[in-house]
Amino acid sequence: MTEAAPAIHGLFMLRMQIVQEIAGLNSRQLYERQVFGGCEMEVMRCEREASPDVSSADEALAAARDRFEAARQALRACDEELATWHARLDELDRKIAES
Repeated sequence: MTEAAPAIHGLFMLRMQIVQEIAGLNSRQLYERQVFGGCEMEVMRCEREASPDVSSADEALAAARDRFEAARQALRACDEELATWHARLDELDRKIAES
């Protein structure tokens, strides 16, 4: 049992690092969701104000849609990275359970 203690200790240290990474990603994900929501509201505002006679409104709408798409992609990337880290945590938890 004493020989297993350093190995288990190392696994728990790794687990703490993974959990810390997940916590940071959760924070980033919240930020990205807020940015995404703001961009979505901006697009809706621009659509409401758009007019066939005003080209600046169309330009503002196009820019808002670009920001919205960029925010969507950033959120998607964060979600994918978070899923990867959760899978790593699940795998490590299985190793710990087997030990």
